[in-house]
Amino acid sequence: MRRHGAGGGKFSATILSSSLEEQLVAGNPSLAEADARFRQAKAVVRQDRAAYAPTIGTSLSADRLHGSSGALNGIEAGTGQYSLTGDVSWEPDFWGRVRQTVAAGVASAQAVRGDLENARLSLTATLALDYFQPDRSMRTWCCSMRASMRTSAR
Repeated sequence: MRRHGAGGGKFSATILSSSLEEQLVAGNPSLAEADARFRQAKAVVRQDRAAYAPTIGTSLSADRLHGSSGALNGIEAGTGQYSLTGDVSWEPDFWGRVRQTVAAGVASAQAVRGDLENARLSLTATLALDYFQPDRSMRTWCCSMRASMRTSAR
């Protein structure tokens, strides 16, 4: 599937870069795993950064109390009690614990992204080698077949 361009023996790699590479990247479980690890690392950084913000909590409760004095004209008397409480807390980062945690998370996410890009580059390079040197794949296959035939002949 090589396409030769007008430049005398130069070929166009548009097929490789568009179709085959997309299929390889989309269907590779190692890349999917590396991408999931990267998304997880980014989520951890977002969670760590949330420690910079104050914490806000609320609680709502409602109670209906029935009176024991009986009914008044067929309507039972009762009272309602409603309660709304809230709290806000914030801890200043005097000793840099939050800052250091965020920095460590960012560094970890960058390392994981590097692993992801390394895996993607490795797959793309292997695809390029196999695409531009089809005899390499055939030689590897032939060598493995010869080795298995020798083993089975013994």
